[in-house]
Formats: sequence, C-alpha cells, structure tokens
Amino acid sequence: MHAARDTASRRTVAGAAEARVRACTDTDILDAWFDRALTVRTIAEVLDPPVG
Repeated sequence: MHAARDTASRRTVAGAAEARVRACTDTDILDAWFDRALTVRTIAEVLDPPVG
C-alpha cells in the first residue's frame, strides 16, 4: 500500500510543479529554472532553491 500512496503523492507534486511552470510568464524566472534544472536532482530544487 505504501508504494501506491507514494506514487500518488509524487503525481500530485509533479502535477503541481507542472502547473506552476505552465502558469509562469516571467521569462527571467523560466530562464533561472532552466539553468537550475541542468544541475540539480529534484523539481523542488529547481522551483524552490535553498536560501543562502
């Protein structure tokens, strides 16, 4: 059961991330996300990088 719940949770996060990217119209933000996507491992690191 845990695997199914984990999969559903990942789909929810992925869907929310996709919606956020599709809704973004700021090309500076989109460029920053693209650049970070080349060097990080997770979508969370792309969209919400660590502060500091």
